[in-house]
Amino acid sequence: MYYIGLDPSYAGFGVALCDFSGSWEIELATFKVDLPVKTFRAMHGRCVAQIDAVMDYLVDWVTGKGFEGFSEAVMEIPPPVGAFAAGLYMLDAELFSRLPSASSLIHLVYPSKIRSLKGSKKKPIAKKLIKRFAEENGIYLKRGPLPDSIKWKRPQKDKMQITADESEAALLALYMIHVNKREEIIFPEEVDIKKWNMTTGID
Repeated sequence: MYYIGLDPSYAGFGVALCDFSGSWEIELATFKVDLPVKTFRAMHGRCVAQIDAVMDYLVDWVTGKGFEGFSEAVMEIPPPVGAFAAGLYMLDAELFSRLPSASSLIHLVYPSKIRSLKGSKKKPIAKKLIKRFAEENGIYLKRGPLPDSIKWKRPQKDKMQITADESEAALLALYMIHVNKREEIIFPEEVDIKKWNMTTGID
C-alpha cells in the first residue's frame, strides 16, 4: 500500500510519495513551471503543464514500484477567496480530475489544516517537523525531482535539501495515514498530538 501527499501551488508544487510496504520511505519532489506571460489563457497552459509533469512523475513512480491494489492520496484545497484563488482552483480541479489514474481514494484537506498540524504559519517549520518524524519512525527521505530555479540560502553539502512545499505535502500524507489508522506513527515530542487526532478539516 502506498500514500500520496500533494500541496498544489504554482510557486512550488510539493509532492510526497510514501512507500510503507516494507521499510518506510518517503520520496519528496517539487515542481514549478514558469511562464512569462500573465494572461488567463497563459495561466491555463501553465496549469496543464504543471499537472502534466506531476502526473507523469506519479504514474512512473507507481508503475516502477509495481504497486497494485488500494492506495490513498491527500491534497490541500485553496482558500475560497484571495488574489490568486481562481488560479489555484484551476490547478486543483485539473489535478483532481486526473489523480484517479494514480490513486484509489482522494482526501481533500482545508488550507487551515497544515497550519494546525505545524502549530505555526511559518513554512520552514514543516521542514524541521518532517525530519523529526523521519528520525522517530525510521523513515528514509529520498530526493525526487527539483526545479533548477530553486536556490538554497544555506547550501548543505552533506545533507539532502528539502523544500517547505514538499515537506508540507509529507505532513499531510502522515496526517491522512494517522487519522485513517493505516499505520502506527510515532510523534516527536514537540508535536501537538491533539491537533493531529482531530478529523475536522479533511474530507
